[in-house]
Amino acid sequence: MNSKNLVIIFTLTFQLMVILMLNQVIFVTNAQLYYKSLPFIVASFIIMILSLYFALKYIEYYSKKEVEYESVNSYLKEIEELLNTLRSERHQHSQHIQTIQAMIYTEEYEELKQYVNGIAGNYRSTSELLRLGDLGLTAVLNIKMETAKRNDINFYVKSNGNKIRNLKMSSWELSTVIGNVLDNAIE
Repeated sequence: MNSKNLVIIFTLTFQLMVILMLNQVIFVTNAQLYYKSLPFIVASFIIMILSLYFALKYIEYYSKKEVEYESVNSYLKEIEELLNTLRSERHQHSQHIQTIQAMIYTEEYEELKQYVNGIAGNYRSTSELLRLGDLGLTAVLNIKMETAKRNDINFYVKSNGNKIRNLKMSSWELSTVIGNVLDNAIE
């Protein structure tokens, strides 16, 4: 619980204590005054209880929003990582095409053959890229597959090729859950 939540709870508790002390002081000093001010005291209690209720609802709502924000932020970082990987591969691909073009132009076919065989092992085929119909889940699984590959961990995904449908959770929630499970498995 963060400090804002504690301040709200402390303030409401303090107000309730003040009302209770005033109630006792009025009762001890003058019973007739107590009975006259009883509706005010009851109304004050009701207001305090309602204030506490709404403060707790406020805290609960913003706590959920904070968790949601962190999940979406994690989801966006994973997509950004995938985009950076794709940009890097595109850049390398462009350099290799230029090198191949230069070797063809200079008719260095034997070197070209060795070069192509050398780089072919460094690239994953596009058939290895998962396409699941959900961008977030696809990004997470491709990133985790690359992470597992770098750590020499066998990582297999079996998909029947159908898109994911009718889930009761959003794309970012699904990718967050799957991402956390895979992070734990890889660690």
